Amino acid sequence: MSESWEFTRTVRERHVTGPATDQMIITVGRELNAWREGRDTEPPRHCWRTAQVVDGRIVGQWAETNLEAQVGIEVWWGSAVHWIVPDPESVIHDRYLTNVSTGATRSDEARTFALTDQPVDNPQRPTVTDLVADWDDVFKDIP
Repeated sequence: MSESWEFTRTVRERHVTGPATDQMIITVGRELNAWREGRDTEPPRHCWRTAQVVDGRIVGQWAETNLEAQVGIEVWWGSAVHWIVPDPESVIHDRYLTNVSTGATRSDEARTFALTDQPVDNPQRPTVTDLVADWDDVFKDIP
């Protein structure tokens, strides 16, 4: 497991106890900022970052760096990031999710696509075989 995933699991267990509240967001934000200091290597650029988490969901977050977005996504979505890219115009995010539903009504199932190493032009829904194989990979390192 990556250092960021271990950190995000700890933060999530301590602070994410239900729907996000203003206080929860402030507390988690402070922990994220303290953790990421000294870790970012890319120059800051506040923009939308689109990601696919290991269970296949497509998600995103506004952030200065990919690392900041990764940690935030892992805390709030509860799953490790598989890939993440800067997406300032939301082109990639829209490619996956525009025809699915609105952001407010989008379900986890509607967000889920076959895992890829990077964003693809024609995203595909996962097959049952893909889902079983992916979960085997996720759990292989857990005793």
